[in-house]
Amino acid sequence: MNWNDYDMAVNRTWIESGSDSVDRCRVVLGLCGESGEVAEILKKELRGDGITESEQYLKELGDVLYYVSKCAQLHGFSLERVAHANVQKLASRHARGTINGSGNER
Repeated sequence: MNWNDYDMAVNRTWIESGSDSVDRCRVVLGLCGESGEVAEILKKELRGDGITESEQYLKELGDVLYYVSKCAQLHGFSLERVAHANVQKLASRHARGTINGSGNER
């Protein structure tokens, strides 16, 4: 599957609210919630609640990706464009030796 196919799959399951601002809030809250579930898996691992199955991460990371895709779309970007821009940003930081720095504009 490529990024554009994934974006289309997300759109087939997304239920519009009828309000752009409500949809943007739903997307960001969904992204935060699903990211929190990834963190929860790690917390349980560190607490010693048994060995975490990789499949748990797979499921939750998929949910994170769903909301990233929809968030990008609501802001006029494809997931492919987001991925490409991120690779370029990281390559630039690496070339300038600022990959470990802090701040958005390094």
